[in-house]
Amino acid sequence: MDTITATSGAGLDELVEGCGPDHPVQRALCDGAAAFANGLSRSILLRSRALWVDFSIWPNLFGETDALRRHIPWTRHASRGQTRGIEGQRVDLVSYVAENRERLVLKPTFGPGAVLGWRTDAATWTATLERALEEAWIVQERVPVTEALHPVLDGDQVRHEAVALDLAPFLWGDGRHGGFLARLSPAARFELEWGGSVTPLVVLRGRA
Repeated sequence: MDTITATSGAGLDELVEGCGPDHPVQRALCDGAAAFANGLSRSILLRSRALWVDFSIWPNLFGETDALRRHIPWTRHASRGQTRGIEGQRVDLVSYVAENRERLVLKPTFGPGAVLGWRTDAATWTATLERALEEAWIVQERVPVTEALHPVLDGDQVRHEAVALDLAPFLWGDGRHGGFLARLSPAARFELEWGGSVTPLVVLRGRA
């Protein structure tokens, strides 16, 4: 059989959950009849939220220590054991997560499904934590979300609505930027299931 090569636009979550182990695409990958042009392992690595744990605990390993410490929120694998809390104190992680619902988020390592502690009741938070301990999840410090007025087309009228704004610049090491990712959502979560979307970003400069 000829080898079929494809780009890895889909992440591991879409591949596994969308296809399943018996899907022809999965069988082709296992048999060596299909391959990803830019590497499945690299795609998985860059899409994994587990990277945030490494950035949070060992920023000095990545060469941008000060920037990572300023901008990466406290993040840990959702697991049993001891670690340092947000303020640096030694804590039992499970108890710490259970007691600090208002300031934490639980997220699957891959894909959607983040649970915001401050928008979740205690029973749901406890159930999510139990699930997270059995699966691959992370727990992360709450980060304030910026809100901005955004024009919305409503029929043939344009109105302005307050939405959550996520603006992510793409920066080079020398300070140059190569663009932005801009996302909007009516909620504090930016997944499609919560109404999140990517929006164009227009930079306006005044004329001299």
